[in-house]
Amino acid sequence: MAEPMASGQDEAPVVPVFFLSDSTGISAETMGNALLIQFPDLRFDRTLFPFITTVEEAQRVVAILDEAMDGPVTPLVFTTAAVDTIRMSWPRPGHPSSTSSTST
Repeated sequence: MAEPMASGQDEAPVVPVFFLSDSTGISAETMGNALLIQFPDLRFDRTLFPFITTVEEAQRVVAILDEAMDGPVTPLVFTTAAVDTIRMSWPRPGHPSSTSSTST
């Protein structure tokens, strides 16, 4: 018996998506999902990291993002952190945000 042919969506790579927040993460998810819905042919693996309230927790998330960067598809990250110390903990060398210009 012949194997059924896979649909195009089954063959598409899964894009890892991370929602980071120092609160519930609802705003990050809402914003991110509003953008992701524009790409119905892609598959997304969504992960929420809410209540990131310490630099140590932020660094743990950065380690997870670093690991995801080594995968076959570049991950997408949506953040809504209001606390400067948390937000400043996320950019790391190799991430696009680390190459952004800063005012001096």
